[in-house]
Amino acid sequence: MQDAKLLGADLSNANLRNADLTNADLRNAKLYQTDFDKATLTGCYLAGCDLASARNLSESQCADARLTGSVIPPSRVSETSG
Repeated sequence: MQDAKLLGADLSNANLRNADLTNADLRNAKLYQTDFDKATLTGCYLAGCDLASARNLSESQCADARLTGSVIPPSRVSETSG
């Protein structure tokens, strides 16, 4: 899914485990209960996304993602790190 253009897509409840979303454009996508376990988000555009209910999303996965305007509560981001 590298470089995928998924602007505004409804990916609610999607299983994106181990997905390579490098440079993917997910701006304003619906990500309710989306599973990001071990997904690669380097350079991924997540602006305007509400990731509050995303599952298995670690702080290290988000380190190189483009998150401007995203809603990511700290408790959710660090849920699986450690």
